Amino acid sequence: MSLQGKLEVLTRDRSFDDRKVLNGADLIKTANQFGLTYDQIAELCSVSKTTVSNWGKQDHKQLPKRAQVEKLLNRIGHGRFKCELEPLSDAAIEYRRGLSTIVACTFFLMILGVVWYVVWKPCSDNWEECSALPWYERPLFTSYKAKQNIEDFRQYMKQKEQVGAE
Repeated sequence: MSLQGKLEVLTRDRSFDDRKVLNGADLIKTANQFGLTYDQIAELCSVSKTTVSNWGKQDHKQLPKRAQVEKLLNRIGHGRFKCELEPLSDAAIEYRRGLSTIVACTFFLMILGVVWYVVWKPCSDNWEECSALPWYERPLFTSYKAKQNIEDFRQYMKQKEQVGAE
């Protein structure tokens, strides 16, 4: 699948799923050209073989929904067939292309920022000490440093008790 095909899948408005595929006959023909039988298409789409046969007729009024043919499109490749969907009603609001991708990327970057601040920033602030640790212990540098500080404090308190006892 091409990059453009992958982006179209990621940015596709999910309201498309209940709309009818106007070129269902072409979809069935394309699937046949990729070696899929009516039985295999019916199994992928979770419908009967008769329904697939009706979809394959040019003048038939029964059309598949986008959600029904999703697995079929995955099988033949989204970039290899462009579904012509029935138009949305005039009152429907269609989201701008790519809006969901922008929101997802922003969310991912925010999570990445939190992980960096909690895990890697303490190590980058004390690189001399942190670089001595093995790579798999570096994200836990703060907890190792806290344990070391507690141990140092305990030793200090023992020394103070010993000096006070003498």
